[in-house]
Parts: sequence; structure tokens; C-alpha cells
Amino acid sequence: METEIVSGRPKGIFRRIFFSTTFIVLAALVALYTVLGFLLLPYVIKRQAIEYASQTLQRQLMIEEVAANPFTFTLTLRHLDLKERDHTAILGFKELLINFELFSSLKTWALVFDLIRLDDLRVNVVMRKDGKLNLLELAAAAAREDSPKTQEDSPPTRMILRRFLVQSGSVDISDHRVTTPAKVTLQPLTLEINDLTTIPERRGPYTIAASLPDGSSLQWRGDVSLHPLWSEGTLSIEKVKVATPWQFLRDQVLIKKPGGFFDLELRYRLTLAKEPLHLDLEGLHFKLSGLSLEPHDKAETLLQMDRVEVKDGRFNLDKRELLIGLVEVEKGKVSASLSESRRLIWEELFVAAKESPEQKTPGHASSSETPWRATVQRVDVKEVAADFLDQSRLDPIRASLGKVQVSLSASVEISPNATQAVVEGLSAGLYDIALRPDSRTEPMLQIGAVETQGGSFNLLEKKISVEQLNVRGGMAKASLDEKGNVDWLKLMELKAPPAPGETPSSATQDAPWQMGVGTVEISEFGAQMMDRRFPKPVQLDLENLHFKLTGFHYPEKNPFQFEFHSAMKQGGQFFATGDILSLAPSLEASVKVSDLSLPVLQPYFLSFPAITLSSGKVAANGKLKYALKGGSNDLTFDGSATISEFHIQEVKSGETLIAWSRLQNDGIRFVLSPMRMDIHEVLLVELGAKLVISEEGTINLKEVLKQGTEAPSGREKPAKHEPLPPIKIRRILMEKGKLQFADLLMRPQFAALIHELKGVISGLSTDSRSLAGVKLDGRVDEYGSAKINGAINPFDPKANTEVKMVFRNVEMTSLTPYSARFAGYRIASGKLSVDVDYNIKDSKLVGDHRIIMDKLTLGEKVESPGAMNLPLELALALLKDADGKIDLGLPVSGDLDNPQFSYGHLILKAIVNVFTKIITAPFAMIGKLIGGEPANLDKVGFEPGSTTLPPPEREKLKQLADALKKRPTLKLEVQGGFHPKADGDAMKSLSLRRSIATHAGIQLKPEEDPGPMDYADPKSQKAMEVLYSERFSPDALVQLKKQLKESAAEKKPQAPAKEGDGNLELYQRVYEKLFETEPLDEARMAATARRRADAVVQEMTGPGGLEPSRALTREPAAAEDLMDGMVACKLTLGAAK
Repeated sequence: METEIVSGRPKGIFRRIFFSTTFIVLAALVALYTVLGFLLLPYVIKRQAIEYASQTLQRQLMIEEVAANPFTFTLTLRHLDLKERDHTAILGFKELLINFELFSSLKTWALVFDLIRLDDLRVNVVMRKDGKLNLLELAAAAAREDSPKTQEDSPPTRMILRRFLVQSGSVDISDHRVTTPAKVTLQPLTLEINDLTTIPERRGPYTIAASLPDGSSLQWRGDVSLHPLWSEGTLSIEKVKVATPWQFLRDQVLIKKPGGFFDLELRYRLTLAKEPLHLDLEGLHFKLSGLSLEPHDKAETLLQMDRVEVKDGRFNLDKRELLIGLVEVEKGKVSASLSESRRLIWEELFVAAKESPEQKTPGHASSSETPWRATVQRVDVKEVAADFLDQSRLDPIRASLGKVQVSLSASVEISPNATQAVVEGLSAGLYDIALRPDSRTEPMLQIGAVETQGGSFNLLEKKISVEQLNVRGGMAKASLDEKGNVDWLKLMELKAPPAPGETPSSATQDAPWQMGVGTVEISEFGAQMMDRRFPKPVQLDLENLHFKLTGFHYPEKNPFQFEFHSAMKQGGQFFATGDILSLAPSLEASVKVSDLSLPVLQPYFLSFPAITLSSGKVAANGKLKYALKGGSNDLTFDGSATISEFHIQEVKSGETLIAWSRLQNDGIRFVLSPMRMDIHEVLLVELGAKLVISEEGTINLKEVLKQGTEAPSGREKPAKHEPLPPIKIRRILMEKGKLQFADLLMRPQFAALIHELKGVISGLSTDSRSLAGVKLDGRVDEYGSAKINGAINPFDPKANTEVKMVFRNVEMTSLTPYSARFAGYRIASGKLSVDVDYNIKDSKLVGDHRIIMDKLTLGEKVESPGAMNLPLELALALLKDADGKIDLGLPVSGDLDNPQFSYGHLILKAIVNVFTKIITAPFAMIGKLIGGEPANLDKVGFEPGSTTLPPPEREKLKQLADALKKRPTLKLEVQGGFHPKADGDAMKSLSLRRSIATHAGIQLKPEEDPGPMDYADPKSQKAMEVLYSERFSPDALVQLKKQLKESAAEKKPQAPAKEGDGNLELYQRVYEKLFETEPLDEARMAATARRRADAVVQEMTGPGGLEPSRALTREPAAAEDLMDGMVACKLTLGAAK
């Protein structure tokens, strides 16, 4: 009984508790709380979320499940998808778990979340074609419903999020503004944030990790605070392909899918408070590897870079300052080209972005704003090549650079007022530079290396300075084509002229740039010039060129120094040192030239095909000054020059035309503007020259030079009669000279070898009023002498010339080469003395020449090219006196401007030699012996068809015979002549008239002339009818008569002819027909010519005439023309053996 009581007591207590009103109320509240928490809350959340998305966000929201646990304070949303009205996904997730900590919230008086976890988060970031971002539009729609009562300065709600976790998330970022929509996916995305709170000055760590399909990854770690909004951490991006961001820029950057990838590391500090954004970046490290870029429409690589690396970068937004410790560029190649429209291909890669209306709104920058600054402490560029093609030229230009090495530091400052750029510590090396036309494989310019040290650049101060610039190794080539066009100038020609806007304007004159170079040095350089204007191109090669410039500054009033030396491959050394002033500009230098070979330069100063310069060297030493004054070039040279081992030969004969061992010019002063030259003294040692006066009176040197007056192709011919610049040589000394002199104008032709020639020529000048004094003497052969004295203006000899040349006791056997060339004879013996006296004043020549030949004897005849085959013995027989001397006085007078001159009794023209006159016109000489000048003394005339000498011709032959008696060594040859037309007609007429007379019954003697025709004589008419019928036919005669009657009927009637008179017109026609068909015996004409020649010989050898052996006949020949209506027989004189 006690046990039941004891045991029943608790049952009563529990019954009272459970069935008490309080318990029931509490149980009901718990049940209601449970129902609300488990059932109603999920329903309300789901319904309100969908309604909010539909009405406020104007989007579609689908939630598969919402679960809540009111006891654990957790909320779970599963399979949520937010979509656009067109069903495009915006975001979604598989599960969202929110774990709320009530008791911690009560304890801290803040909303405490132990965990917010998102599984399989999907975010779709879309940039639409109109440039609007879908998430921003979503945020804007949500912002419209925010309470306006929210005060910006009110503190945020206290909240603590102990852990925020995103697992297996993905973010799709796409851009539909480009032609081909760009898309990149971050997956899997992991985000973890711990201890995130809005409680002031508290921070929590976070970690973000993501991967891209291309194998790249993103790591973002750090701390974050929500009040104030602040974050600090590190960002690391690895192996991101360049093609990934390129997708979003392909419409603005017209390239193919680029190659390469990049890495990025940095530390950051970000603060978002009421003041402007504060951002600091440190430890910035960017590395770009394997970059390659190609234009979208061409198969060529514009940029290829193995490595571009940026190290130790820092950025401060407050200070607007970027500082980079090191930029390294290594192993690559940059290519560029300029199109025909002069647009760089790199410009064509970028398309200007269309500005939005917001972008077009002009901003107003304050001049007090902090300027933007960027500094790079060091830039290193290594082993980068470059290639450039300029297609805007007629012949495109290609330039290449084998390797670039650059090291520098740089800074840029950009402010509203100005932009400043400074480069310091520049050291650069450009290697293997080449430039050529694209149509050729051989470069026109090659440079081994261009190296600089200590370079700097200042944009605002407009200063460029370099401590040292070295150009080492290389070759420059230039050429002139057949028309004189320089290939370098032709290379610069554009395919089309620049448009008006492309021409730079010089309307404003800014302050000039200042440039300074401590030392410029060019070494181991060469240059080649090819001149194709000549038949054989001229090539000049400079070797081992060295140039050094010290202290160059521009603009600068103080001079800077230079040194230059080089050698020419063909022979020659060049040296120069001096000062250059850049502002003037002007130059003062000491120059030296040694052993400069002249043969290679011959086409420029001796372009004469008849001669060749076989040797010669030039040396010069002096001071050179140059200045540009008033647009003209002011150049002077003071010094000396020597031409040694000079030798000019005639091409055909190989003989020396002029040569010397040394031509030394001392005291030279040359002035370019206006051009003039003074030489104090010239020393000419061992001159060797050949001076020949031809049979036409010309000097051999002048003739040789005249053969080369044609300018090379492409070069303008020198203007005729252009006055020479003032040139004055005070004195020319000659030592040990040798002159081969010949005067083929004289008869006999004179030649002599003058050696040991010495003397002085003074006062040589181009002034037409001045005279150069000449005093020379020397030996001729072994025992002869020569003296030349006088005064002459060699540049205008017609103005004033007085020259006397005296040659004595010259052995004539030395003349054989000249006499053989003229007449084909050797000279066996003889002596010659010559006095030549020229006096010219104002083109008026008065001269008195005298030639004495003593005991001249001709030797055997020799074969000589160009020799005239003339009987020289005839001329000698006419001129030689009883003592064997030939004394020729040759007075000369006349106007040099007129080619005709009046000589004495032996020379008719100054330039026609005496022997040629006598030999080529011997009958003129015979005519003078007769007295007067009988006409046609070398011809005898006969009437056509006749062999009888007319009386006037007999008289002429009598006079000729008397003259030949005075010249017993002469003989006469007669050539009978006949004229085919004149003699033929006469013979046919005589033959026909004799036949008609015979048929008419007239008896004729042999060769008798029956006289003229009588067409009215009946017998003659009958005879002509018989001959006509025999030659043609009786019908032919009837037809002829009928034709004449018909022709007469058409004409005016005439009185009938008398019986027996016949028809005169008929018989004239009959005679003409018979004459046309009368046969002619060709042999008879030759026989007639022989009878004529015999008649002449008979007349010459008749009583009191010549010996029969001195008058001979030759074979007859046809005469081309008649002599006053008569047929001529030719007479020829010859020397009797």
C-alpha cells in the first residue's frame, strides 16, 4: 500500500504539469513554432522570393525546395535558378545552407551566422550588345525598391559571419558586343571567408580559388573588413592564355588568335570609405611568355616574344603613382610595315571604339589635380629582332635588325597642363642592321653594331643627350644608273604624293630641341659607289673608315671636334681633323690625301676614248674651311698638292701622250664662291709629252680631247663658251723634260725629239688680258737644238700670242715615221732647220715661217697604214734648186675666225700642206709655168662622134708640150674617152642618114657625112618608107599614115599639101622610129676613144714636141659628163723613171 502511494506521487506531479494550462500553452506555442518553422516559413520564403523576382526584379525565379529548422536555426534552399524573361540563366545553385546562431547573436548583440554555404553556385555574367551588364541591371532593379529612409551615414547592421563557403562553383563571363561572342568560365570556383563582420575594426580571412578551362588558375587570399569596407591580400593568376582576354577584344584588335600566356602576382590594400577609393598595390609581378601576334588577314607574325616580365611593381592610387622596379624583354621579334597609303600595319590592327553618350560628355580637369606618374627603374631588352617593310615607295624598302639590347630607366608624368617624359641611363645596342629594296637581296646599307652609353631624354626641356655613340662595322652602297639617277634618292620616291593633310606644317616655330653627344665614333666601316653612266661602270670602295666626333651640341655656338681617316681600295688614303660649328654651319679642318690613284677616276676628268690614264697618284695637304653664308657655300682651301707618276697613253698606238714623274703645286689657294684659284709655284719634273700639229693644222691633244666631248649618259653636257673661273699660276718650273714634237703642216713634215727640256712659264692665268711668258730650251736628237720664247694666253690664244720657235741642225732621217705616214717614203739623208714665228692679235694672224731642207734624198718606198700613194718625186723635182736645197718661205696672214688663209707663192691655205697641193693638182703647177691658168689643162675635148682635134685644143696641147719640155722628169698619159649618150646618138644619126642617102641613090665616100635630113625630098621619103617597111612591115606604115590622118582630121583643117611635097609630120615620125631602132656597135665607141687618144699623142709628139716615151696612152673609159658639149679625154702627169 505504501509502495503505490510512493509510486503514485510522481505520476500526479507529471499529470499536473502536462495537463496544466501553462504546459498546454507552451506546447501549443512550440507546436505552432514548429509548424511555422518547418512548414510555413519555407512556404513564405519561397513565395515571397518568387514574387519579389517577378514583380521587383522582373525576372523568373524557380526554387525546387526550401527547408528550415526552427530548432537548429538553419535554412536550406535547393535548386534555385534565377533567369531573365527570355529564360537566360543569371544565377543559380544546388544548395544554400544558412546556419544562424541565436544565442551568440543575443550574447554579442549582433546577427551571428555560423555558416553560409553555397554548393554548385552558377553565375552567368553577360555583357549585352547594347553594352549593359546583366548583373548591374539586376542590382539597379533591386535598388529601386530600397527604402529612401535609409541614411547613408547610419551605421550598418551588426553582423558576424563566421564562415562563408562556396564549393564547386562556376562563373560564366560572356560578352555579346563582339561579332563572335566571347566567353570564359571560372570553374571550379572555391570561395571561403572566415569571420566576416560589420563590427568596426574587425577583419576576417578569405580564400578564393578558381580554374579556367585553358588550364590557368586564380588564387586570391587575404583579409577583409566590412566596416569600414577594407581588404588586404594577395592575388595570383597563373598560366592564363593571352587568347582568353583576346576574345573580348577581337573586334577592336584585328588579330588572329594569339599565342602565349601570362602570370600575375601582387599584394594589395583596398579601402572604401567616405573619401575616394584608396588602393595600394605592391609586389607586382607580371610575366608574359611565348607571345605571338598575327594580323587577321595575313599570314605573317607581327610580334613574337619569348618573355616579357615586370618585376617589383608598386601602385598608389592616392598619389597616382606607378613604380616598376624592372621590365625585362627577352628573345623576340617585332615586325611592321607601312602600306601604300602610308598607314602603319599596327594602326590597322586597332579599331576605334564607339563612344557612348556618357563618354562624349567632356570632363573638366583641374590644374591642381595630382598628376599621374609612372616610373620604371630599369628596362632591359635583350635579343629582340625587328623587321620593317615600307610599301609606300615605288620600290618598297625593307629594313631589318638582327638584335636589340636596351637598358634604361624612365618616368612619365601626365597632368592637365603638360606631359613630361624622362629617360635616363640609356644604354642600347642595335646589331646586324640591314636596309635594301624589297626587289633585291643585296643590302644597300649594313651596320654591324650601333651602341650608345649614358643616354638621356627630357620631353619638357626638349633635351636629348648621349655620352657615347659607337657605330662599328658595316657597308653602305650607292649607285648611279645610266641616266644619272642616284639609287638612294630613287629609293625615297613615293608611289603617290602625300595628301595635303599629311604634309607637316611649319607655321609655328617651337623652341628647338637640344641635342648633345659626348663622343660619336664610326669605325671599321666601308662604302661603295658604283657609277653606271660610263660604258665601263666605275666602282669606288672606301675601306677602314673611321670617324670620331667629340663634344657635339646643338644648338651651340662653341665648335666640336672631329677626326676622319679612310682608305680607298683602288688606292688612296684620306685624313682630316678639325672643328665643326653646328649653328652656322661651318667647318675648319686640316686635310691630307696621299697616294690617291687617278686611273680609277679617269672617266670623271678624262672621258676621252682615244687616251687612257695608265698611272698617277695624288697627294694633298692643307687647310679646308667651309661655311654656309646667305644660302651660298663658302669653301676655301690653302695648301699644296702633288701629282706623281702620271702617265697618259694613246689607246691605239700605246705611245705616251703626256707623262711626268712629279707635278708639285705649292701655295695653292682655292675659293669656291666665287670660284677662283691661285698657285704660287708649280714644279714639273721629267715631263714627257707628244705634241703633233697635224696636216690640217690641229694639235693632237686638242683632237684627242675633242673625241671625248660626249658627256656620259645622264650627265648634262657642259654649256658652250662658259667662262673659266679665275685661275692664276705665278710660275711653272720645268726640269728634265722631254717633248716629242712634230709639225705635219710644214713641208717637208718636221719632227724632233726635244730632251733635256727646261725653262720657266710665268704669269699663267685664265684672264684674257694676261700673257704667260714662255722661255724653254732643249736639245734635239744628238746635235740639234731647240728654243721656244714668247708670250701666250693659253686659254684665249686668239687674243694675243707671240711665239718664236727655232730648230737648228735637225737630222731629217728622224722624220721617216712622219714622211712614211704621209707619202710612203723613207728619208735617206738631209738636214733641216726651221724658224716658226707666230704673232696673233685679236684673231688676226701674221706669221713668217721658214724651212730649209739641205740635200734631201728620198729612200725606198714603204708600206704604211694611212699613207697617201702620191708621186712625191714630182714635187721634189719642182722645188729643188741646183744646189740641192729647198727653201720654203711660208708667210701667213689672215683671220683665225675665218678658216681661209692667204699664204705666199707656195701655200694657198695655212692648214693645207705644200706637197699635197703640188701632188694632187700638178696641172695647176704646170699652168703657172705656161703663164696664167689655162682652163681644163688636164682634159682634151672632141665633138661627139668625132676623132678630129678642134683647133683650140691643138693650141692647148702645144702649150702643154712646151711646159713639159722644161720638166724633163715628167711624163704624160692620155686616156681616151667616150660618152655613151652623146657619142652613141651621133653614131646612130650618121649611120641612119647614110642608109637613107644610099637608098635614095646618093653615092657617099667612106665615113662621109651626108648632111642633115630633107624630109620634103621625095627620094628621101621613098627611102624612109622602104626602110620602115623592111624593119617593121608594110602594114605598120599604113597604120601609121592612118593614125596621122585621123589625128589631123580632129585638128583645124589645113591647106592640102602640094603634090610631091609629101606629109612632113609623117616622115619626121618615120625618121624618129627608124632612129630609135638603129643598131649601135659598142666596140665602135671604144675604138673612137682610142683614136682620140692617138690623136692627142700624135699632136704632143709631132715636130718640136715631146719624146715619144713621155707621151703614152691608157685604156679608154666612158666619160660621165661633157666638157662644154664635147667629150673629154683625161691627161695624167707622172714622174719619168
